[in-house]
Amino acid sequence: WLETEKANTYHAKFASWWKIPDEVFLLHATCERETAEKALNEMHIAVREVKRVLGTAPSTPVNVALLKDSKQYGSYAAGNETKGRPPIEISGRSSIHHAFMAEVWFDSALGKHKGAGVGYWDSTSANGNSFGPFSARYAAAIGILEQIDPSPKAIEKALKDPTKFNLDDFYKEKRLPAWLRDGICGYAERWIIDSTIKQDGNPKWIREWARDNLINKGGLRPIKKIFTDEVSVDRVDDSLRLLYERGLVVAFLVDSDIDDLKAKHFELKQKFRAGEDIRSTAKSIERLIIRHEQELRKFAGL
Repeated sequence: WLETEKANTYHAKFASWWKIPDEVFLLHATCERETAEKALNEMHIAVREVKRVLGTAPSTPVNVALLKDSKQYGSYAAGNETKGRPPIEISGRSSIHHAFMAEVWFDSALGKHKGAGVGYWDSTSANGNSFGPFSARYAAAIGILEQIDPSPKAIEKALKDPTKFNLDDFYKEKRLPAWLRDGICGYAERWIIDSTIKQDGNPKWIREWARDNLINKGGLRPIKKIFTDEVSVDRVDDSLRLLYERGLVVAFLVDSDIDDLKAKHFELKQKFRAGEDIRSTAKSIERLIIRHEQELRKFAGL
C-alpha cells in the first residue's frame, strides 16, 4: 500500500510525498509510484552488495528519500529559511554527487533520527532515467550503512538539543573509516556486476562505464591518496574523483583473487558482524591494496 505523508513538516512543502513500506526499506518519495518501485529494486541490489562487503544486512527498515528532480534534491538538502524548512545535511555533499547522508533529518514527533540516504530520479528525461538507478543505489547504501554503523552518542546528544549536533563527532563515532564508507556506497552505485544481463550480454557494462568515467576525471591517482585525501565541497571535481576511486578500491577488495587480501576481507566481515573493533583490519587492507596497486590497475583496466 501507499499513503501520502502529511504530518512531517519537512515534507509538507512538496506536492506529493509517498511513503512506501518495504521489507527492508521505508522509501519517502516525491517521484511517481512507478519510478519509486523501480528505485526499490535498485535499492535491494545495494543491500546485496553491502552484504558482500561487510557480511551483514539491516535488521529493521532503512529510511531512504528519493526526490523527483535535481531542483527538489538541492532544495531538500539546503532547506528554506524563509519557508521555515530547515536543512537536512551539514556536510554539503549533495553539491558533490547525486546522493547524500541526511545528517540532521530528525522525526521530532517520534524523537528519532531518520538516518536516511537521499537521492533523486528524474523520470522526465532520458538522462535522468539513466542516472536514477545509480542515485537510488548510492542513497540506499548510505541508509544501510547508517543503520549498521550508527553514531548513537552523537544522535542522543542531538535529540536532546538539535543545536548541539556535531558533524565531526557524528562521523568519528563510526566504526568504518571514511574511505571504506564512501567506497561501499560507490561500489554499490557504479562498480557492481549486472546480474540481470543474459548470457550473450556484458554483465560488466556498469563497471566499464565507471572506469571510463574515472578516466575522464583524470584516471586513477597513486593509491595512497585514496585513503588519505578528504571529500570537500571546496574541491568538487577532486572529491567526485575520490568517490569514484574509493568505489573501485572496494570492488577490488570483494572481487580480486589475491589471497592475502581475500583473507583480510574475510576477517573484516567476521569482526564487523561480531561488533568488534575493525581499525587494525582496515589498516591492513589499506596496506595490502597499496602493495597490490598494479593488480588493482589491471583489475580496473586502467
